[in-house]
Amino acid sequence: TTLFRSKRGHADRIVLVVIPEKVEPLSKQRPRSVARVRHLRRAVFRERGVAVAIVPTLPEDDSLVSGRSDRHVAIVVVDGTDIVADRAKAVARLVTEEEPRLVHFDIDREETERLRASWKSDEPELELEIEPAPIRELSDSIVSFVRSTRRGHPGFVTVVRGEVVPPWWQRFLHADEAREAKAALLHEPGTAFIAVPYHL
Repeated sequence: TTLFRSKRGHADRIVLVVIPEKVEPLSKQRPRSVARVRHLRRAVFRERGVAVAIVPTLPEDDSLVSGRSDRHVAIVVVDGTDIVADRAKAVARLVTEEEPRLVHFDIDREETERLRASWKSDEPELELEIEPAPIRELSDSIVSFVRSTRRGHPGFVTVVRGEVVPPWWQRFLHADEAREAKAALLHEPGTAFIAVPYHL
């Protein structure tokens, strides 16, 4: 848990809940245990002030517990300079001793240029990496970036992404990009995903 305080005067406490998720081939999955994990994840995600870390356990991947992971890199997926991004950065600093990498994926050129301009005025002391997204798909872009990061710096990688959680009656209007990113990263060795919800 950490007390989070943004530059905009907003302060609250963030609790990080870690959920290990066993990843097995479809033939070995037990529907009841899979449903139980999903239900737990959804229930925790609805709680205010909680971030949810999904740590997949893959067969023959002991990168987290073996001690061979000499470097832990946290990657914050940045979509803006608002309270949602501030909370994601605060959680990323909880899980690594190094400064997290702040990365924006260039899916929409106009949106990227607006973010670049606001970043210079709102966060001049922090470096924002702009990564191309050739097929304009966030989850694939994140997976490619994680793989290139692990090739250059073998170790454990945590991807952190803030997500606006609207009221239940508006949720069908919002694409669940966090769920897509989590599903894409679930089979990446040495990788965890943290969703940081911000409830409207």
